[in-house]
Amino acid sequence: VSVDRDCRRLVMLWAVFVVLFALPHCTVHANFEHDNYSPSSASDKIINTLKDAHLFNGNTMVLKNGKIVFSSTAGMADMEFSVPLTADSLFSIGSNTKFFVAVSMYRLQRSGLLKVTDLVADHIDSAELGLKGRYCPRLVNSTTCEPLTIQDLLSMQSGLIESVACTYTPMQWQYQYCFQNWNTTMGGASFVLTGNEPLSALAKHVVNSPLEAKPNTTAVYNNANFWLAGYIVEYVSGISFAEHVRNISDALNLTNTIYDPTLGGSGFHKNMLPSYWAQFTPQTPNSPPPFGKFLHYSTKPPSGWEQSNGVAATGGGMQSTIRDMVYWYYKVLTQPELLGLTAGDLHELLLPRGNFGGGQYYAQGIFVNKDPTSVNPGIYYTGGIGGFLTHMATWKGADTVIATFQSAHFNCAGCLTKVVHTNGTCLLP
Repeated sequence: VSVDRDCRRLVMLWAVFVVLFALPHCTVHANFEHDNYSPSSASDKIINTLKDAHLFNGNTMVLKNGKIVFSSTAGMADMEFSVPLTADSLFSIGSNTKFFVAVSMYRLQRSGLLKVTDLVADHIDSAELGLKGRYCPRLVNSTTCEPLTIQDLLSMQSGLIESVACTYTPMQWQYQYCFQNWNTTMGGASFVLTGNEPLSALAKHVVNSPLEAKPNTTAVYNNANFWLAGYIVEYVSGISFAEHVRNISDALNLTNTIYDPTLGGSGFHKNMLPSYWAQFTPQTPNSPPPFGKFLHYSTKPPSGWEQSNGVAATGGGMQSTIRDMVYWYYKVLTQPELLGLTAGDLHELLLPRGNFGGGQYYAQGIFVNKDPTSVNPGIYYTGGIGGFLTHMATWKGADTVIATFQSAHFNCAGCLTKVVHTNGTCLLP
């Protein structure tokens, strides 16, 4: 999910809250500063109002000091058969997968198998990835090898071509390296993503494409960074990323967190949700519905929102419950020793690196906010894939973790965490 695009949509939805409640001003009913915090009915009211307006179908949960203090389910797990959501419903968490990759990499560093400051070229199998020699990341039309490090991948500062979203026009040189054009660029057979490809197949595309910028000079949100990072995790450790997720889950007692890049296509997972799209009229391809008449829910995305599940992989191929995810944030951010990491490792993970503007920085696998005047959380991420949107956020360090998961797409999840945080307070002027 693009952070800029997501933020613009969140601002639009904030306006909806004002319209829905016709509030000239907003009042704080409670806050998280007090140990005896108990959310009032304000958050429930907003959640249910959004559900009734077909703007939210999902779960909300708040964890404070290691205890769940608020939990809400609103809507259906299966709309066709009227099966309600529960706190155990399994959502695709999309790009929230990336922090698991970053933490896995730091665990490998702690084990002495690599350093995140190492060159990517030191930790790949060049022959497996179709290279004739050592990996030499080059700018287009250059013969100079650039010093691309693992940390550059984890902080979205690699300079790799954004070949997944492919925002280039056919007239730009990068366009030929977009994933859908790889067959002509690489001179091979058509490459159709199914989600069953090994990470080496995705990493092969990445390392056989030129850079569009020098590493560690600019930040661009790019899933390809985490394909290559995920490949390195598997190659260096000798075990699958799915096994890394199981090891993390065992260490933190996460009972319903898995890695399945086929999003259920390769097997059944208990309580795994289908995703839906709320269809309104009028509808435009690249913006949320302008609050026209609700038509229906569909399993098919509107034109312009199609996304191949196969591009998920270690950029977004995990599934989890909202309960597991609030504990994941809380434990990894407050008790890194449970994963064999130190406070210093955590500090390095969370340092602001890739600058996305407005005080928002990409650390490593996660966003951090460095604007003290902002209403945005300190540490956060929104994962979006298919009709799923899963938003994680923390305020006041990691003492308070708020999650909103939605399985019917309307870009509501990110703003709802802010509403729950302030317990019904409107944050617009």
